[in-house]
Amino acid sequence: MKKYYEEIILAVIAVGSVFISLLDFFGILDKWTWLVDRDRIPTMALLLLGGIAIYLVIERRTRLDRLENLLLEEVERTITSLNGVSIKILDERKELYDYIARRVDEAKSRIDDLSWGPASTKSEIMARTENDKRAFTKYSRAISRVSAKKGIQYREIMVFSSLFRLERAEFTLNKKPFGYHLRYYEINENQGPPRLGFMVIDSEEVILISYRRPILPVDGEFSLAVKHPGIARLFQDYYNTIWHGAKEIKEGDRINWDTIENIRRRLADQQS
Repeated sequence: MKKYYEEIILAVIAVGSVFISLLDFFGILDKWTWLVDRDRIPTMALLLLGGIAIYLVIERRTRLDRLENLLLEEVERTITSLNGVSIKILDERKELYDYIARRVDEAKSRIDDLSWGPASTKSEIMARTENDKRAFTKYSRAISRVSAKKGIQYREIMVFSSLFRLERAEFTLNKKPFGYHLRYYEINENQGPPRLGFMVIDSEEVILISYRRPILPVDGEFSLAVKHPGIARLFQDYYNTIWHGAKEIKEGDRINWDTIENIRRRLADQQS
């Protein structure tokens, strides 16, 4: 505010000095005897003062304009770096499955799904609401549906820690969608910390799924959908890396049913 008033004062001085100098130069002031009778300020001095005042106004305005341009450029760079970013918090499982089903159906080229978090127990599945169950079924069907589309590749990595997850894999395998590819890791879910699950859609969006089990109860788990080229690139590269190290179950038309049966026997022995 102070600089604003200073500019106004300098502008008034500049305009006034030049105006008085011009009046004196053309002899107009000679008609005003009360000015003629007094010691008149020399015309050159007024012109000099007016010139200085004008310079100060222009110089200050130039500096302010330069600063404003720098600030605008910085804001534009920041906006550009954040272009296309969006974050969506998914607190409920139904909300998560509904969102995934919709995004899977909207996929244009590839989906990379990492399902290696702890599988739901029978009691947890029974405790789900009917809305949650319907949303999960819609999500499972979306996988088969999009994998049957031409030009869509659905890659999934699983850890078979329960028969329920194996049955979910078989649900998709039995439909034999050409675009669906499945690999797995043999990891004991009771060893090590909880793992973060995620899904990468078209190398543009990452859906992060938080797991607290088996250390903490399932209550409090939430998911996050993030669209950002840098974040998507990081998770895409990580997924490509672990994909190469996983064991193959399905690739194109080839399905290794013997591996499925071996996993089934192992899980049955663990639960007996």
